[in-house]
Amino acid sequence: MKFLKVWLSCCLVLLGLAGTAQQNKTLNAIVLTDNGSPIAGASILLKKTGKGTSTNQDGKFTISYSTSDTLIISSLNYTSKQVHLHGQTNLQITLQEKSQQVDEVVVVGYGTQRKATLTGSVTQINANEINESKSPNIANSLAGRMPGLVVNNRSGEPGADGSSILIRGSGTTGNNAPLIVIDGVANRGGFERLNPTDIESITVLKDASAAIYGAQAANGVILVTTKRGGTGKPTINYAGSFGLSEPTRVPKLVNSYDYALFRNEKDIRQGQGNVTYTPEQIQKFKDQSDPISYPNTDWYSEVLKPLTPQTQHSLSISGGSEKIKYFVSGAYLYQDAFYKKSATNYNQYNLRSNIDAKITDNFKLGLDIVGRKEDRNNPPTGADGIFLSILGSYPGLAPFYPNGLPVAGIEGPNPLQMAQGYNGYLRKRNNSIQTTINGELKLPYITKGLSLLGFAAFDFTFYNEKSFTKPFDLYRYNSTTDTYNNVRTLLLGDPSISQSYGDSNLKTFHLRLNYNRQFGQHDVSAFVAAEQSDYYNEGIFANRQGLVSSQIDQLFAFFYDVTRQGNGSTADQNARRNYFGRLNYAYANKYLAEFVFRRDGSFNFPPGRQYGNFPGLSLGWRLGEEKFIKDNFSFVTELKLRASISRLGNDRINQYQFLTRYTVAQDYNRYYLGDGENPGYAPGLMPGVAPNPNITWEVEEMKNVALEGSFFNNKLDFSAEYFWAKRDHLLAKRNVSVPHTTGLQLPDENIGRVDRKGIELTLGTKGSIQDFKYFVNANMTRTWSKIVFIDESPNVLEWQKQQGYQLGSWLVYRTDGLFRTQEELDNTTAKLPGSQVGDIRYLDINNDGVINANDQERIYESPTPLLVYGLRMGGSYKNLSFSMLWQGQAKAKQIILPQANNGEFIPPQWLYEDRWTPENPNAKYPGAFDRTYNINNRASDFWLQDMSFFKLKTVEVGYTFSGEKLEKSGIKNLRLYLNGFNMFSFDKVKHYDPETVSYTGAYYPQTRIYTVGVNLSF
Repeated sequence: MKFLKVWLSCCLVLLGLAGTAQQNKTLNAIVLTDNGSPIAGASILLKKTGKGTSTNQDGKFTISYSTSDTLIISSLNYTSKQVHLHGQTNLQITLQEKSQQVDEVVVVGYGTQRKATLTGSVTQINANEINESKSPNIANSLAGRMPGLVVNNRSGEPGADGSSILIRGSGTTGNNAPLIVIDGVANRGGFERLNPTDIESITVLKDASAAIYGAQAANGVILVTTKRGGTGKPTINYAGSFGLSEPTRVPKLVNSYDYALFRNEKDIRQGQGNVTYTPEQIQKFKDQSDPISYPNTDWYSEVLKPLTPQTQHSLSISGGSEKIKYFVSGAYLYQDAFYKKSATNYNQYNLRSNIDAKITDNFKLGLDIVGRKEDRNNPPTGADGIFLSILGSYPGLAPFYPNGLPVAGIEGPNPLQMAQGYNGYLRKRNNSIQTTINGELKLPYITKGLSLLGFAAFDFTFYNEKSFTKPFDLYRYNSTTDTYNNVRTLLLGDPSISQSYGDSNLKTFHLRLNYNRQFGQHDVSAFVAAEQSDYYNEGIFANRQGLVSSQIDQLFAFFYDVTRQGNGSTADQNARRNYFGRLNYAYANKYLAEFVFRRDGSFNFPPGRQYGNFPGLSLGWRLGEEKFIKDNFSFVTELKLRASISRLGNDRINQYQFLTRYTVAQDYNRYYLGDGENPGYAPGLMPGVAPNPNITWEVEEMKNVALEGSFFNNKLDFSAEYFWAKRDHLLAKRNVSVPHTTGLQLPDENIGRVDRKGIELTLGTKGSIQDFKYFVNANMTRTWSKIVFIDESPNVLEWQKQQGYQLGSWLVYRTDGLFRTQEELDNTTAKLPGSQVGDIRYLDINNDGVINANDQERIYESPTPLLVYGLRMGGSYKNLSFSMLWQGQAKAKQIILPQANNGEFIPPQWLYEDRWTPENPNAKYPGAFDRTYNINNRASDFWLQDMSFFKLKTVEVGYTFSGEKLEKSGIKNLRLYLNGFNMFSFDKVKHYDPETVSYTGAYYPQTRIYTVGVNLSF
């Protein structure tokens, strides 16, 4: 009995000791950057219990824990860290910034790789940099940020304000658009309409790194990765902004008095006989004594308002445990147009749910669901038509009479009425749903490092477009009878309507066997995969003219008349089947190699020729890891030499070119059959373009060499790349072998070839001076291209050839100023018939004494710049931060010949003020003329503009709030900011935005946006 009591006592003591050992402890800790700055809002999670918290504005946190638990610390843009707790009560934890470390992970095709061991030409930007731009369109956020990327914004119209994107310039006479891959799914639409706050990173693949996408990779690849959940308690993020936008530039047009003088000058110069305006009428325009008949209207000011609103809001929640992680977000975007009382606006709604579940230790499952709704509201007249009308509307016409009656334009509605939708509406509705289910199964029971991954993606788009055009009352004032005459029936037709519906779906299936192992100093990673996708789109449309009423905007409301109705359908499809793989090898983390192989099959090519092979090889040498570098150049943090060679394809061509195609014969070319008393037209088919049974993809051989590195503990980094490529099998017609005079409709053939080359440079620095942190990053890309072969006639004049010269060119007349005196005109043999003093003087290039088409000469520059560069800089001081992005381009030309499309020419002020007159013989511009005057309005270098510019693309100043009250309210982060987009430009164009490609200067202008916003997380 005594023994039992002793034994029980010992057990109780041991239990007490055990209980003491497992008692909770309280940890007080601080999380810092590697330079000692606190990290606010870092997520803190206990691995075993799932209990979590976050750091305050000073980077501090307090948490109770069991002594056997593990702490997981994570924060955006920093490397996550795990700390095993062994009874500590005070702790200092340091996190490394991802951009500062060698182990930074970069998204590549079908996976990720360490930046240090990357052998391909890959550039990546993260979420913070993307969101520095407050343009509603993601494409505009890329300009100037990455080497090799050529980004130009051509319009600011709501819902259609994206940029054209090229990777390493133009490499083909066909489709130059890069392949866009969103969350691993190629050809997934909606890149420009993504919610910016959903994006984790954007990566650009430019050389052999793109070869993993085979027949679609020749134009480069853009990878978009969206955010996913992490471990920790839920974090709610709100981002909201309100902006006011204005046109970057619009030309100033002449007033009615100046226009009357110009019109009379034009009448005299063009031999019209009597002038349009009498001196009395001109005086009324000048003194505005009769504003009804002789008003003065600045149409740009009448149609456009000085500022227009836009707003963006995004709300997301993310978090999770080791078992389930989630990221769910919703967003709303609204853009108004520049027009007063505008009929144009754009609404967009985004919804995203990215869920990841760890089913077992070896099996993970993910489900992504993305929805988007786009509503575009426009008048039936498009933006180009409205701005052409502005340029072609007399300043002597008003939009409305003083009594409120609408004034008729030259040929119908005036531009203000068009912009405000007096004549109807155009509504476009796009709805899309994108779903992906993915899984990963680890196979350690077969061998360590082996896993099976796969996904199935289903994307659906539904679109509906409806256009309704209706007449309305328009008036013209008769000063003789003092009456306002309704000219509605003279200028406007009957009500009409058109409507179209359609849907498309893209199905993508992917299966991949992945292997990653390390054997001593040998690192091996590889995968083999199979992928199949198919796309189908179909739609129907119908139109009716002569509706019974302008109050009923429905297809059924029309008088039955087969000659005034139409309907039809559209359909297209595409499919691809691909087998591919990649092998990466690294020895001692210094000697690197990557081999990529892809075999692609495309629906666009005939049976037996549907498959092609696309290999890629890249090598790397981390010089900075060599002993002779480490021992002699201690300032070198990283230094790497890499090179690659690859074969890439481009299969983006019109479909069914290998088949004999037919079109349905229309009324004007139906077959006339029968004889005797009952001949008539019969329906039938007409042959189309002759088939090409040998059609195949374009093929590009790309080579790339680069040296990159960082010095002084990552405070200075650089890269220098040179690439050269040969692309052949370009589609082109045999214009010489079989001339047009044969009447044959020839197919395109794979006979063209284009070579290109270029250099890319980057240089960056970052550091801190006490509490002030700063960074400066610059990049530059210069490209050259040459058309090696097209089927060009041997009779083409040397100065007009395309073959052997730069891809992209203008064919223009060369000029030598103006004829300034009658003597100069008389002594010039070669001139256009009818030339006068004050007209443009054209050069006789071939010296044959005649100015004709043979005197046109190629200018081997186009609106696409051959040189682009960017400069990004910023810094922070305690809670205050700022950033700036400058973007520039050079070697780009655009003709701007400011004339309208209706025969009239309302000159801009810059041309009017420096036009030739007898009193101004040394003028820069020719004497008064209009569109019908064939001497001064030819495509010539006289009107060719240098579109080089240096723009302040983005500037932002922000302040992050901190304090105990903020912490107690549960707010992790609160930041207010002011942002400017497209602020100003240094260039030679002056009167138009230098990114325009409008020949006449009539276009919806680019936007300058002033934004105030808030970022809030709790």
